[in-house]
Amino acid sequence: MPTHITDHTPVSKGDEPDGFVKVYVDDTFKYSTHTINNNRSPQWSDPQTFDIVADLTMIRVHVFDSDGDQESELEDPIGFVEFCIADIPFDEAAELQAVDEIDGWFELRFPNNLQGVNTDRYAEHMYMREEEKNQARPTTAPQKGAEKEDPNVDELGDDIYYQSKAKVQSGVMGRALKRLNFMSGTGNNANPNSDEQYNAGEIHLKLRLRRVVSDNTALFAKALVPSYMTYAAFIQEEFLPKLDLQELLDDSMDIKIKIIDDMLFAVYAFLSYVLAWRSWLLSGLLFISVVSGAKSSMLAYGFFHMWLALVMVLLKSETWRNDMTTNGMNAPLNQDGLEQVARFNSTDEMHVYLIRMVQASCGTISGWQELVHFAGTVVQGDGEVGVTYDDLLRALKDLWFLDFPSGNPVEKGALVRVNDRRRGTVTKIEGDLVDVDYDEPGFLDPSLPPGGDGCYSFFHPSFLGRYYL
Repeated sequence: MPTHITDHTPVSKGDEPDGFVKVYVDDTFKYSTHTINNNRSPQWSDPQTFDIVADLTMIRVHVFDSDGDQESELEDPIGFVEFCIADIPFDEAAELQAVDEIDGWFELRFPNNLQGVNTDRYAEHMYMREEEKNQARPTTAPQKGAEKEDPNVDELGDDIYYQSKAKVQSGVMGRALKRLNFMSGTGNNANPNSDEQYNAGEIHLKLRLRRVVSDNTALFAKALVPSYMTYAAFIQEEFLPKLDLQELLDDSMDIKIKIIDDMLFAVYAFLSYVLAWRSWLLSGLLFISVVSGAKSSMLAYGFFHMWLALVMVLLKSETWRNDMTTNGMNAPLNQDGLEQVARFNSTDEMHVYLIRMVQASCGTISGWQELVHFAGTVVQGDGEVGVTYDDLLRALKDLWFLDFPSGNPVEKGALVRVNDRRRGTVTKIEGDLVDVDYDEPGFLDPSLPPGGDGCYSFFHPSFLGRYYL
């Protein structure tokens, strides 16, 4: 595969390019030419033969610039071109000793286009040449303040390949492009003298594809799927997405709700439900299976699976499921959640629930022991609560060992969470009622109230606590 590259332009006197070419078959390195030092128009006449076993094999020819020092292993990528073997005709005239080869110039793509998989890169290059995209690269280092920011470019588009006006940094990449300035032309039709290049140049190749097996054997090649590598996406510095701290914190809260509240706390509540003998049927059957294990392992095996089957049947019922998987740590902050925690008839569970109520209203606790005593007065002896959730919240705000912010901390346009789950933005405030525009219209949660009133949890970007109205 003889190779030739057009004229090179050095950066300065004495700084000549040292180019060489690497050949990859299905993203696997196969061959590298020798380095031609201090030559602005290198040419290699080194025919090579590569074994191809699949019709869809991809060949990549990659041009590099070495550091020039024999002891150095630094390589600056200049450009590459890829093509599929299936699109190359066979040399049918090989048996007649005739010359029937592909001989021409191939456009080199910019190194930052080496991303994703080779089939996608090849399809994109077949659809449009680099110079047709107006993906310009200046051949001189960018000057500070010379370029004005484009107000229309707010964020990175869906297709990272189509980047406009990409700048070459004055580092390794800029030095390499300037040293190997072998593009077929700079500028464009409107301005041919423009000091910008719209591709990484062109490389002259001579290719010949021969069939070395019979036609019947070659049919098996159509069933083979070549291997490939997935390269990471390349994003220009000016197109880097801005850090959205609010979005990061919201996503962290969503993960916390799903993993800790909905899963870990639910498992802990179920274990507490069984070990506290809140259901004589479940706890008794589990106790029998454990005791029977001392007499017969087969008997314990049967009782345990009977217990698991009973648990699965009960979990299908929403009433049983809420009772078995809800405690003071994950109960909803509304009337239903208060009644579920009260059924535990436990001061500890009510104490945890009251702490969540205070924190949700952005309150602070100065007397922790007093809050424990107050939790014991909320639950009656039969596991029922004699007050409503709203009355309990107002009573907490009157306690001397609890401090709450005065006034309504919620403002129009504030970012909020409804019932500590659903994200939204406050659109209107009328007294104690708040209208919220939800960020997730398709979000479904049976614990959320269907109307506009109820208990709302609010989350602010200033890292304040959650608020309930």
